[in-house]
Amino acid sequence: MEPPRSLIPDMGATVGPGQIANHMTPRSWGLLLIVSAFLLLGAGETDRSPAGSSSKPEVVSFLLVKGHVVSLSAEACVIRNAKGEAVSFTVDEQTAIVGIVQEGDWVVVYASPDGVARSIFK
Repeated sequence: MEPPRSLIPDMGATVGPGQIANHMTPRSWGLLLIVSAFLLLGAGETDRSPAGSSSKPEVVSFLLVKGHVVSLSAEACVIRNAKGEAVSFTVDEQTAIVGIVQEGDWVVVYASPDGVARSIFK
């Protein structure tokens, strides 16, 4: 069954029923092959775990605490959060302190699950 002629735009050229109009250039075919190769190669990337490790990735979670600085020293940081609870963190040489932080400042603290502050943002 052929669609009605009113739905087919007139482009000024006539193509017979046995003719095929091919508009793919060699560059288009090359790009198509490259994209296909990347997709096929990428499909094998999903299971590249070492032989002795488990297939589940290790989940690393960080604590996020927002509040006012109660005390800050070279070894510890105490934050009072919005609920009024005091939360204490260990500070070490790997802790990044962004901005000049003083007692009473509102800060955001990213800490590891073991209570070590990793970043303190003013």
